[in-house]
Amino acid sequence: MTARGWLGRGLVPAALAGCALLVGPAVAETEVLFTSANMKDRRAVIADRILDAFAGARHSVHVAVAHFDYRRIAEGLVKLRKERPKLDLRVLLDLGEYAARDSKSTLLERGGVEVRYKTYSMRYHHPMARLMHHKFIVVDGARLATGSYNWSETAEFSNYENAVFMDGPENSDVVADYETEFERMWELGRERYQPFLARLSAGRGNEDYRRWIPIHFSPMTLDRKE
Repeated sequence: MTARGWLGRGLVPAALAGCALLVGPAVAETEVLFTSANMKDRRAVIADRILDAFAGARHSVHVAVAHFDYRRIAEGLVKLRKERPKLDLRVLLDLGEYAARDSKSTLLERGGVEVRYKTYSMRYHHPMARLMHHKFIVVDGARLATGSYNWSETAEFSNYENAVFMDGPENSDVVADYETEFERMWELGRERYQPFLARLSAGRGNEDYRRWIPIHFSPMTLDRKE
């Protein structure tokens, strides 16, 4: 339904009524939310909407988000994995989340969610980061949420953030473009992984080997074990 329809059915809190916009033609199903009102009343408006988005998934949930330290959303994905074991559920994070203190990446992995990291170094090294800075989710290849909002309580309650939720035939091309980008990033550079390991192993006899850590390389998307 349109943003106007969400308001009419009471699915957008009244305090945010002024924040919802109708984007595109009347038949488009687009909803825009902002966190501007959340700092005072502590209502998790965008987090709630994200949870609703993937709770209704039938076939797939594809997440690409730079920072993920929102426990409630992570637990929602773990619950989804448990309830629907055949669902194509994948989460793409930046390397910065691999060992970040507050990241919920390990919670996801322990819960059976497939997670990969956009990797560019043996260790996180910001000057060479080439960050995977996306923030989007595609559900069933047909519904999209994107915007500035990282999946964190800071984004929900402390920052001025936005999220756009898109659905319906008028938005199908846009959603498809995001799905294509997710698949591209999910497989990024993986053909280079085994050759890279071979070159790395060959250098272990070199006495200068350790001084090259962290080693930087063209980005590859890898799981934790890799």
